[in-house]
Amino acid sequence: MPIVEDTTIHAKWEKITYTVTFETYGGTAVASQSVKYLEFAKRPTTDPTKDGHTFGGWFTNDSFDTEFNFTTMAIKGDTTIYAKFDRIPYTVTFETEGGTISDPSVSSNQKTVLYGDPKQRKIMTSLKVKHLH
Repeated sequence: MPIVEDTTIHAKWEKITYTVTFETYGGTAVASQSVKYLEFAKRPTTDPTKDGHTFGGWFTNDSFDTEFNFTTMAIKGDTTIYAKFDRIPYTVTFETEGGTISDPSVSSNQKTVLYGDPKQRKIMTSLKVKHLH
């Protein structure tokens, strides 16, 4: 249609939609979300789980130094939100049957270890018990 008089043309704008991805580092999967520019991602209805760990919250980066706030942090581009997991500590009690443990990391015949920590396994297998016969 040709313009033959003063005319106003109105632009129609649509917000860009971005993908919000949840990184769970081997925990249960969380579905990604499609979120429009300057709108807010929805906090997942259930927290992810991971064997031997407790869920420590959602963060803006993999350094876990800034918690992600679902009510104040608007989405401005494709975004990854990171799940923090903390290893569950366990107490190992050593029954020495009258002996002593000379390792300074063992107190009162007990030691706290973290789930799945390979350094702890090495320490545990290298402990020596002195028999008092």
